[in-house]
Amino acid sequence: MTNNKYYEVQKLDSIWPLLVLAVTLVINWLLYFYLRYDDLIVFYCSMATTILMCSFLLSMRLYTRIDENGVHYRFFPFQFKWHTIRHKDIKEHNIRKISPWSEYGGYGVRNGKSGKAYIIAGNDGLQLTLQNGNSILIGTNQPDKIRSAVSVK
Repeated sequence: MTNNKYYEVQKLDSIWPLLVLAVTLVINWLLYFYLRYDDLIVFYCSMATTILMCSFLLSMRLYTRIDENGVHYRFFPFQFKWHTIRHKDIKEHNIRKISPWSEYGGYGVRNGKSGKAYIIAGNDGLQLTLQNGNSILIGTNQPDKIRSAVSVK
């Protein structure tokens, strides 16, 4: 059993994607009940799709763990297994402010100007430059805690 120096779980904390889905639900109800839209199958499919999308967004999690073996991350539900970057494979690391939209085109698992990124929320990230030249950014809501965890190794 390893002793974790750092562990964080991030989830979607922004209300706007859920608000968009709620508006879609309301439009579906209005189309069916007030405008007497006759196709019941389309109504049920649309409602089910909206509820599934809402559930999907609420289930998204970014898990980050740093211990003596390296930096471990997992972006659920896209990654079921932990991905590990060993300390010896990391050439350089720093905690920095990020702009998810301008640097990576948004949140999620992204490829951008600065390499691959795993971002769910916030404007801070652990930027890792690997020995092979690749770059990975892992978003964090706890920049001070992750800074002390990677500096101690």
